[in-house]
Amino acid sequence: MKPYTNIDHGLLAVLGAASLMAGSMRMTVSLCVIFLELTNNLLLLPITMIVLLVAKTVGDSFNPSIYEIILHLKGLPFMDADPEPWMRNLSVGELIDVKPSVVSFRGVEKVANIVEALKNTTHNGFPVMDDDVEVEIVKLHGVILRAHLIKVLKKKWFLKEKRRTEEWEVREKFSWVELAEREGNIEDVGVTKDEMEMFVDLHPLTNTTPFTVLESMSVAKARILFRQVGLRHMLVVPKYQATGVSELHLL
Repeated sequence: MKPYTNIDHGLLAVLGAASLMAGSMRMTVSLCVIFLELTNNLLLLPITMIVLLVAKTVGDSFNPSIYEIILHLKGLPFMDADPEPWMRNLSVGELIDVKPSVVSFRGVEKVANIVEALKNTTHNGFPVMDDDVEVEIVKLHGVILRAHLIKVLKKKWFLKEKRRTEEWEVREKFSWVELAEREGNIEDVGVTKDEMEMFVDLHPLTNTTPFTVLESMSVAKARILFRQVGLRHMLVVPKYQATGVSELHLL
């Protein structure tokens, strides 16, 4: 029995596979190259481009790509390239007003204060402040990560008196590999009552060059900075600040 039509079933299979991949993964140019190499037929390129364009357009009108859906289901942090339009009319100062207040530490902090902050907050970074005796103000030293604080508590790198440590003391206690690790839970750390009264010098483990922005910056610009530079934390400082008063916020 002869076929009713002269349609090439292989051609339909190739175009169907191309449309499926374009509709799910939203790839266009790369799929054109892939199917061109698979078929080795340059005459199929125009119709393949049309199929890919139609499939991607239809897919974009219904839902995001399969990769974005997987990122959302797994709860992985991901920022789109373009900020939302409403972000241009909102400043970071207005955004931080609805966030929990920032928790900061002194350069040489008491162990009890560190444990309390780690247990009562989910913050991943904490500003470290220093007192400038000469001008009687509080100045920013940097930002310390939650993982580094947990590492200090696990290693029990405590001081009996309130003092700053030397650089060789830090190198002797911590390696770069240990500081690069981001795993750790405060619930797994055991600190005795006597150790709670000791001190920790946070200066050696603090990032002294954090990114800082004014509270008047728009959320759109801050979002672009987060994505392009790959930031995890950003300090928001007030435009005007009274003498002796320190107001910091952490995004």
